[in-house]
Amino acid sequence: MNAYYIWSMRRLLVGWSIAISACCYGQEDSVTYQMILLGGAGESSPELKRQYIASLLAQHNSPSVFIFLGDNVNPKGLPGNEDKQRKFAEQSLFNQIGMMSPHADAYFIPGNRDWKNGKHEGLSYVMNQQNFFDSLKNCAGFFVVHNGF
Repeated sequence: MNAYYIWSMRRLLVGWSIAISACCYGQEDSVTYQMILLGGAGESSPELKRQYIASLLAQHNSPSVFIFLGDNVNPKGLPGNEDKQRKFAEQSLFNQIGMMSPHADAYFIPGNRDWKNGKHEGLSYVMNQQNFFDSLKNCAGFFVVHNGF
């Protein structure tokens, strides 16, 4: 290709870009529903996450859904009731529930750490999380896995 052809194509592309952006300029914000995806929310610093989510929610006054994409309880999932780490692990889940806006639904999907990193008793750790959410009353949080599936 010669230099003139390349120069002409660049001018054409720039012209089209300006024309398209001019047509799109001035449209109103039309967010009707927000989907907020959070991964690794079970890690530390819940206050920082809560502030970030509050800033997201403040941008649009629309209904929201939160989807927690795993690793809800670090480092190894939700242990049984008799385990000394149980209260700490439950607090991690309560922190995540506290991040949601009052009128939002939340879906919790277990990640590899929720399955005890694939180690022995991984299924029971996921079942512990399911039982935890089932025990909460008036909570908009739903645990997606049921009986390990």
